[in-house]
Amino acid sequence: MVALQQNRVQQLALSKQLLMEFAATLLIRCEKSLDLLESLILYNVWQYYYTPENPHSQSTAVMQLAISVVYDLGLHKPFRENEGPGMMPESSALAADNTKELKRSSEERRAYLSTFIISSSLSSCMKKMDGLDHNPYLDYTCQFLFEAAEYQSDLILVFMARTQALVASMNRALQYNLVAGSVDIKAPLSMQAKSAKADLQSYLMALPSNIQEHDLVRRTYHNAEVFFYEPCLHRSSFLSNQNSQRLDMLWACTIAAKSILDNFLSLPISLCNSMSIITIAQVGFAISTAFKLSFIEIPGWDLGQVRETLNFPEFSAQVISHFVQAGAQIDNCQAVPVKRSFCTGGSLALRRIKASYEAKVAAEGAKGQQEEQTALPGIDEIPAGGKIDYFDDTYLMSDWPWEGIMDEFMQE
Repeated sequence: MVALQQNRVQQLALSKQLLMEFAATLLIRCEKSLDLLESLILYNVWQYYYTPENPHSQSTAVMQLAISVVYDLGLHKPFRENEGPGMMPESSALAADNTKELKRSSEERRAYLSTFIISSSLSSCMKKMDGLDHNPYLDYTCQFLFEAAEYQSDLILVFMARTQALVASMNRALQYNLVAGSVDIKAPLSMQAKSAKADLQSYLMALPSNIQEHDLVRRTYHNAEVFFYEPCLHRSSFLSNQNSQRLDMLWACTIAAKSILDNFLSLPISLCNSMSIITIAQVGFAISTAFKLSFIEIPGWDLGQVRETLNFPEFSAQVISHFVQAGAQIDNCQAVPVKRSFCTGGSLALRRIKASYEAKVAAEGAKGQQEEQTALPGIDEIPAGGKIDYFDDTYLMSDWPWEGIMDEFMQE
């Protein structure tokens, strides 16, 4: 599908045909198979480039179909109900007394982990859907593939699954904190983040050194860091006497977000036309967080140093340049007028985000702008769990600014 970008009319037609085939297979013929699950996964990973429909709603719908197939095939649980992970906690027991479980193929395990990774990434970064639940059997599956290590890609897959499991665990703790209120938190967010970071580091160090430096591994690692520390942006998540801990988390979040953005800029421009949905989600989440970090105001937070470190305008300009070049390679070779490419739409949306940043910085130095400042709430005034759409007529920045890229992408 991605290879057909030189002929987007054919690409969009084939994409629509695939969607109809998925619907007929699942809803009319009620067929469920591993091949179907893998097809849904592959379609969803790159569907932003060739979807004929709204990419947000379609991505969610296709991913939910994949999750339903995982449940129907029983890939989320042991091969037999009485062979749960609780009966085989040690690695030595996994191979010795698990003959039935060995009947499950590595392809099935990879499909299960892939579904979990993608759905969890969409859930944590885009906050558009509920991901596949993490359970003890997922940990068992990770251990099985890690010990077998049939391919190096299996080690990357396991690392990403384990990392997303940490993110899901942190998200559950955060949701509890937001519901219970900061006064009733069993453990400070800084302590929870420190514990999660220690586990994340241990997962990374378990990998061979060459895989530790893989681009996808590094982005996944830093994306998890951003998620661990991002709750510090919300004032209600901290008690009044925890300002120093909040500053530490804010700075750690800044460095993690910058690491993702720097990694993204190091990629060849040609890869902009074939980024997976995981990369899009990770980079978009980093952009959103970097924007917020550049305007949050709390005692001791040096905005000048933060803005110099993140250098958001320069980063935006470079990404816009990359997207313009990548989009032109596709749009300029189309024989007939067709919906513009993902990268062209992305460059337009990023221009709006960059303009929003520059306007907000300019407004800070202007005098007599009290009315405008009142109309545009500061980042620290956003309630925990709240969301403001800055892409409507009033606001320019979204709590999830990558949505603007998708909005532009869908315009003719």
